[in-house]
Amino acid sequence: MKILKVNIECVNDNNKYKWFVYGIKNKITNKYYIGSCTNKRGICDRFRRHIYHLKSNTHHSQKLQRSFEKYGRDFNKWDFFIFEEINKENYKSKEQYYIDKFDSYNNGYNSIPLVGVANHGAMSDKHKKAISDSKQNMLDMDIVNIFQKYNNGLHYGKIGEFYNVSAPTISAIINNNKYYIEAKEKYNLKKERYFYIFYNLIENKFYKVDCFSKFCRAYNLNDKMMMSLMLGKFKMSFIKNWTVFRKQDFSLNELRNRIKINDKKYILYKDNIRYEFKNIKIFCKEHMLDETMTYHVLKNERESVKGFTLFPK
Repeated sequence: MKILKVNIECVNDNNKYKWFVYGIKNKITNKYYIGSCTNKRGICDRFRRHIYHLKSNTHHSQKLQRSFEKYGRDFNKWDFFIFEEINKENYKSKEQYYIDKFDSYNNGYNSIPLVGVANHGAMSDKHKKAISDSKQNMLDMDIVNIFQKYNNGLHYGKIGEFYNVSAPTISAIINNNKYYIEAKEKYNLKKERYFYIFYNLIENKFYKVDCFSKFCRAYNLNDKMMMSLMLGKFKMSFIKNWTVFRKQDFSLNELRNRIKINDKKYILYKDNIRYEFKNIKIFCKEHMLDETMTYHVLKNERESVKGFTLFPK
């Protein structure tokens, strides 16, 4: 078996778009993490992502992350290997070969013993046991983090990427009381069902929502516009007296700022008559004014629009 050792400082883009089985080895323990590169950006990008996540303490393999922390966060203590070039059809069998060869599940840094156990129709008893093992071999703090990530709005699949397990595995850990009962009771871990917070300005009422689109349909709101509002793509702060937050982004200070902006009043004068209004669009429609020109008058960038001025004459 020919093994190509890779210096992480010299990784370049020559291998872009190629597929490989690779390994990350701890020089001190001689234990491996085995993976395969199946994305179009190639092995170069995959190694960079591993390095980034290890540095930022967000790697999906908790065993690899803990070992990296234990041995001083020093990449000089790690080797990166490319074992062989593969193709899309055989990457699972090839990756499985090296996981078994180096025993990287029981005596290494892989989180599950089988590759892609959740992607193949009906599961064999061996596959079921592999998934069961992955549910039974997490630390208490892993379970705490899983609940925190879920309650902060991450879906099962995204959480599974952190731990190299399938979405159904994460779902079972969160929803099935036969897994990690002691950890759940010890840390009072509960599933929170809402991810979005809607606020109605007229009712002065909060709505905690788990299904964004369903709620928008129920209250006749355009879900795409509300999503854009939530992501800050609009200058406006409310739509039909509604505003929305992702749960993790919600704060009372931000809500107060939105209400303050929403309550802003505009003043224009015409023939020494004072016109006070909140909605520029409605005001322009009532007085047959050009919205853009009116906006420039309000910013004091234009003197008047059809006799309306910023200051009385």
